[in-house]
Amino acid sequence: MIKENFIYFLYQKDFTESGNDRYFLYKDSEFLEVESYDIISLDQFLITHDFWLISNSLYKKHGKLPLKVIDIVLFSKIVEGVKSVKEPTQPWDISQTIKPLYKNSKDFDKYISIYYRKEIIDMNICMLFSHKLAEYTDSLLIKALNVGEYERFFSLELPVYNKLVLSACRGIRVCKETIKHHKERLKLDFYRELKIFAEKHNVLYELPSDEDIKEKLIKLGYNLEDYSLEFLIDFLPSLDGYTDDLRNLQKTNKSYRIFNSISSTKSRISPIVESHLTSTARIYHKSPSIQNISKRYRDIFISDNEFHLCYVDYDQFEVGIMAALSNDPKMMHIYENMDAYKDLSKQIFNNESYRKKAKIIFLSYTYGMSLENILRSISQLGGDQKIAKKYFSEFTIFESWKNILCNEFQVKGKISSICSNYLNRKNTGQLSDKEQRTAVNHVVQGSASYIFKMALLELSKIDDIQILIPMHDAVLFQYKNGFDTKLAVTIFENTMTDILGGKIRGKASLQQFYQP
Repeated sequence: MIKENFIYFLYQKDFTESGNDRYFLYKDSEFLEVESYDIISLDQFLITHDFWLISNSLYKKHGKLPLKVIDIVLFSKIVEGVKSVKEPTQPWDISQTIKPLYKNSKDFDKYISIYYRKEIIDMNICMLFSHKLAEYTDSLLIKALNVGEYERFFSLELPVYNKLVLSACRGIRVCKETIKHHKERLKLDFYRELKIFAEKHNVLYELPSDEDIKEKLIKLGYNLEDYSLEFLIDFLPSLDGYTDDLRNLQKTNKSYRIFNSISSTKSRISPIVESHLTSTARIYHKSPSIQNISKRYRDIFISDNEFHLCYVDYDQFEVGIMAALSNDPKMMHIYENMDAYKDLSKQIFNNESYRKKAKIIFLSYTYGMSLENILRSISQLGGDQKIAKKYFSEFTIFESWKNILCNEFQVKGKISSICSNYLNRKNTGQLSDKEQRTAVNHVVQGSASYIFKMALLELSKIDDIQILIPMHDAVLFQYKNGFDTKLAVTIFENTMTDILGGKIRGKASLQQFYQP
């Protein structure tokens, strides 16, 4: 371990943005107040918590950030290997991890009051917290080694996190006039779509709640026992057009809410970065959640002077990963020789234009929907059940691979992607249908996150580009004149090919980030 290179960093943010932030370091048994320059000039690992709160202040003062910040909340989240809970606090919050180390919990509560400037600085209280932060870090390092997350964290998650935080602090240039225009347009679009949705499906003139959706789906004949609402909406063919229309309405509403959170007076957006939002390690931006902006409104983003925008995207990313991991010959043949979704559309609907529906059917199969339900859905959509049954029955090796994953999840109580990122199981005994889907999803999506982050790291090594917005399996970046954008495609393809051991050849392409 590398504890000798650790320095513990505390801060008290000035929420008035008047430049009166205060900074503290704990190193070699000494706790002292320092200047902001002392922070950004450090080359050691800097251990802190909730770095997002102070990173912008440091960047505004110095135009750079320390290079090796370890946010203990992020580190804890990765090591815990569990999904988020529907509670006000998560298992990796410092109130759940560091507070229990105190003999007197009131000392922790007082530190939090100082942290949010509800009380004046008490150096003894802050120093005590720095000791507890160091104590918790020691235990977390040992746990990371024991559960197999140590190497991945320091070689991948940590550098990706620091690069993305720097990118977010640098900000993304936006067009204020276009933002203002879209705000007005989105309001009209949302209420027009809401009216059409309500009248078409005979529901109230309001965005339906989860309970409203469940009630409607039950009336339409959906089985809610085995599937989550998200899975039903995303992966089951739409009966009466309800889930398709609902998803479109939700997307418009989401864009509407995002634009309401974006100022029309600022020329840059500086979101908060979550480099490990989900248990599958997906990257996410929030405040505002710019990744959720619909493509038809993405023209708000513009390049900085002397730069140009470029968007590189993996092609059939999940299909390629599943082909390589399962070694299924049919899956490999499809990935290497054709568009999987067009091929399926042509076979079961005798028409390639049903590609979107075919994609839903294909992914619902790969993530664990029963063949019986898939065939019923295909029939409802007017497809050929016999051809579909033959098509899916040929994935014999893929089915065996899924069974191996589920058995591992049940026996070992955990499952990982191609490089650590373990998900721990909460239950015991036989896996439920949902847990079986979770096992496959975690391996595929977790492996996708690993490949994508490795590609981002390779891309970030090029001096002439700046990463702006990662989008799950694609990234918007800006580049200077003279940079050949085809190099970005090559980096994406080679990274995927190498990580998957050359079993398949990674495929990527340049795409349109904005589509009116």
